[in-house]
Amino acid sequence: CGSANKNIGDAFLLVWKFPDEEICHPTINDVDVRNTKVVQNICDLAVISFLKIYARINKDIKMLAYRDHKKLCERIP
Repeated sequence: CGSANKNIGDAFLLVWKFPDEEICHPTINDVDVRNTKVVQNICDLAVISFLKIYARINKDIKMLAYRDHKKLCERIP
């Protein structure tokens, strides 16, 4: 369902795609998703994956070493 789509330099773009049957077009210029268990599950999984990434970064010794990296701290306050 979700996947890392693109490295855009300072960040990664993570994408979760809804199944076509969950997408509706109320008007020609509008797109919406239905309020179903499938959509709710995908949204929940997106949040959970973010939290897992955040937790993993904050537990990794090598990643934690970058917290005090002078140039990174100047760039990302």
